[in-house]
Amino acid sequence: MEKKPKRRAIKVSVPGKIMLAGEYAILKGGRSLSATVGARLSLSISESSDFRVRSNLWPTDVIVPLTKSTEPLIDSLQYAGNQFDIGQALVEVRSDLPVSFGLGSSSAVRLAAHIGLKAFAEQTVALKEPTLWASARDAWMLQKEQQGFASGYDLVTQLHGSFIAWQPDYASWPGTIKRLDLDWLNEWVHPYAGGEGAPTTMVGGSVKEWLFAQDLWCDLKGISEDLIEAFLAKDFALIIQANRAHRELFQKAPFYPSHLYKLLASIDGFDRSWTFKTTGAGGEDAILLIGHTSDLTEVNRLLQEKGWNRLDSPWSSEGCQLKWKDA
Repeated sequence: MEKKPKRRAIKVSVPGKIMLAGEYAILKGGRSLSATVGARLSLSISESSDFRVRSNLWPTDVIVPLTKSTEPLIDSLQYAGNQFDIGQALVEVRSDLPVSFGLGSSSAVRLAAHIGLKAFAEQTVALKEPTLWASARDAWMLQKEQQGFASGYDLVTQLHGSFIAWQPDYASWPGTIKRLDLDWLNEWVHPYAGGEGAPTTMVGGSVKEWLFAQDLWCDLKGISEDLIEAFLAKDFALIIQANRAHRELFQKAPFYPSHLYKLLASIDGFDRSWTFKTTGAGGEDAILLIGHTSDLTEVNRLLQEKGWNRLDSPWSSEGCQLKWKDA
């Protein structure tokens, strides 16, 4: 019997992401503003005698089971493995996206798994754009099934890259994406991480229930649109005003970091020359300082004392990348 040719190993690299505006409102048809960061996750796939995962985040290798898993990477590998008839492979993951930073580690690993197995099955690193977006949609559907809710903004941002405004259209996926001014973002918006973030499912589910109970969805959509328009206009005074309204709505929500707000609000210039905003699901994932770098010396010092640090590579124009592992 003729021996099958050996499959060439591939490598997928996916950036982290941060939502700037549109959290929760996007679940009700609103827009979002988001951007990719310099920190990334890489996933490589090569031939193996079994279906095995090796990750720098896990202490030992894990065999992909036959029974359905709730772990994001394993779940996506099971789905895409069945879809593309891949039952044996060594999947190696290296992530610079700490789970507690809220930079989209689970969406990154899902996206990498779907794109990676498709590329490995077809033995190409030149997947066409519709195929890439179909992979992102599959990842979003699994994410939504697991969490009970998901807008898909993280996967859209990570596949596309850069600073974007997104209006979802689930009937004509992914909808409308507009690339924005990354240079302005680098100058005025500064992400910090403290490593105390709670899981999205727990935070997001609680906040969603709270929004329903308080009948705040309509208010939120209006406030969110005002904030997005302020960002799009690059009008700092409007950003301060709109962000204050956004913060006041969420201050009574579950997991809102009230102690952090009180600390920052006591620093000179707060809500005048600079402000801060929670991101994504909320809680204590990444936060944003908004203002010119020259006005952030004192708040930067205080945040560092409390264990919060500005991301080393804050914003990036690069989206998902696919290449041969040996290239």
